[in-house]
Amino acid sequence: NYLPMYGIIFCAIAYILSPKIKSNILSYSKRYIFAICVACLLGVITSVRASYWGSHLDHSLMEARNHPKSSRAQLQAGGVYWDLAQNDKDNSKHYYQKAYDHFRLSLEASNLHSDALFALIQLSYFSEIKLNPVWITELASRLELKPFQSATVTFMQNFILCNLNSNCRLSKEQMYSLHNAVLRNKTLRGRNRAIILS
Repeated sequence: NYLPMYGIIFCAIAYILSPKIKSNILSYSKRYIFAICVACLLGVITSVRASYWGSHLDHSLMEARNHPKSSRAQLQAGGVYWDLAQNDKDNSKHYYQKAYDHFRLSLEASNLHSDALFALIQLSYFSEIKLNPVWITELASRLELKPFQSATVTFMQNFILCNLNSNCRLSKEQMYSLHNAVLRNKTLRGRNRAIILS
């Protein structure tokens, strides 16, 4: 995030450290100490930020905490918890519940996106969370009436694979209703439509 500021920081530090600048307020040694303090402060800030960005879990949770109304941030945090649940069988119930909580927040944050509904339906088959039939109805409605987003193709493909692998157990009628709802979407065109039809 400092990239646009590098020029300004470089010029300011060069000006402060220039021995040709005469100052009645700060001596050269005080300006030198000030420049070192600024460099150390930027280093500490960079280190703290890198520690957040270096951990996928910490970064996702920080994003979700800082942007509670962001559907994307909540969905990402839910996905991280889902991954944790699948990799840590001893604590999976706790992590599945956390994933569910973030997916619900994602769903509440946006009535345009269908991603959280896909996630909630799939999560119900992998965990002890009960499938709410309203999710399927709402998903069909959003797939048909809301502007189609290219990420929905990936979610739809994963959802179909989940059913083919018998991990998700929606009935054929439910799968047909979702597939037909997508095809009735007037904003589904071009490559995305070809992928859905294949």
